[in-house]
Amino acid sequence: MPRVTPDESVPVLFGRARIALSLTQEGLGKLLRVSRKTAGRWETGKVVPSSSEIRALAGAVHPHDRGLAAQLAEQAGETLLSLKRGRRG
Repeated sequence: MPRVTPDESVPVLFGRARIALSLTQEGLGKLLRVSRKTAGRWETGKVVPSSSEIRALAGAVHPHDRGLAAQLAEQAGETLLSLKRGRRG
């Protein structure tokens, strides 16, 4: 399970990422291959996304906001470098 910190919780990071990508909850759901309802539940903290979903969002956000991508990667127990290496393998 991802580590959650009080000031930058997964729901907060997902909301920031969605805004950084100019997506609706429906668009975020499509990006991560889940329903709009699930994307909404992530942002409200009712459901915790999997580490793979967090990593996928970090990858999508990286070109737009490197700092936010790094925070997301950290929540999945990764770094931006480890995410990049994982894509090559």
